[in-house]
Amino acid sequence: MYSFPFVRPLATLLAIVSFTGCSSWRPAPGSPDPAQLPAGTDEIRVTLSDGSRLELHSPVLRADSLYGLEPKSGSGGHAPATRKPLALATANIASLERPEDDSGKTTAFVLGFGLLAGAIVYLFANPSATDGFGGFGGAHRTLPVPR
Repeated sequence: MYSFPFVRPLATLLAIVSFTGCSSWRPAPGSPDPAQLPAGTDEIRVTLSDGSRLELHSPVLRADSLYGLEPKSGSGGHAPATRKPLALATANIASLERPEDDSGKTTAFVLGFGLLAGAIVYLFANPSATDGFGGFGGAHRTLPVPR
């Protein structure tokens, strides 16, 4: 009987991956009017009339300006308390987008990862599957030594 110590961590990783979702930017309801922004929106992407884009976290509309916090920088990011506040005039906003779950991307990612994990398990469980490829196991042929 073979023992495959990598199967349990691989199954755990597959379960974690399946619960994380992919998202895509979609036009916010009422875009480009920030007054139509749904309450509780945590993050939006703003396209300005000059074509530039930026993300705002915790957006709030006050009078004729949209306020929010600067996006995270780099992989570490900033704690929300240390992010710089940003203000944009609503007259300069061309469109607003917010992230929404994308089930198609998530499904494709989980299926692709599952197939990869299954292929790895198969190759380790069936050493004969790699014969002739110089792979992970199976019968290894020794090359003749030149005289």
